[in-house]
Order: sequence, then C-alpha cells, then structure tokens
Amino acid sequence: MLELLARTASGELSRDGTVPGAVVLELDDAEEGGLVHLERLPARRATTAPLPADLPDELLERLRRDGIEHLWSHQQEALELARDGRHLVLATGTASGKSLGYQLPAL
Repeated sequence: MLELLARTASGELSRDGTVPGAVVLELDDAEEGGLVHLERLPARRATTAPLPADLPDELLERLRRDGIEHLWSHQQEALELARDGRHLVLATGTASGKSLGYQLPAL
C-alpha cells in the first residue's frame, strides 16, 4: 500500500485518512493497482496569503501588473514546500491557480 497524506481544511494531517473532513485518496500498488477510494468534499471558502516580500522585485512587479495582489493559500504552501526541498503534488480544481503554484518556485 502506498502512503498518502490527507490534509483537512484546517491544515491537520492524517496518515491514515481518519481525520474528519480530509480529502482521502488511497492508492493500491498491488497487482491490479490504481485508485481504490476517493472522497469528495463540499466547496469551502478560499483563503489568501500576501505575496512573499522576498520574491525578486521584477517578479513582484510583474505579478502586480498582471493583477495578482496575493497568493491563494495552496500556492503559498507549494512555494514553501518547494523552498524546503520537499516533493509535492498540487491538485485543485480548474482555474484555481495550479500553474502559478508550480511556476512560482521556479521563477
């Protein structure tokens, strides 16, 4: 069985999927393989984070020129994890800012 962490809306982690409100995915790498469980949660209010002040001035200027005054919380968390050298998977809904979430650490 592959281990997959689940995160609640409050940020609490669960290694076994028992935390209420967590998005739970179980992956099975046995002979058949594939996804064996998926739990969908209702929509919740988006949260934002300020643009990191330590981004290069040119990048901050470009983001603001393009109308980006803050990051979504998942973008900020992706940036922090990447800066810490951690591996991550960013899986959010359509048009939720995944592209910036993975491009920002590279930029």
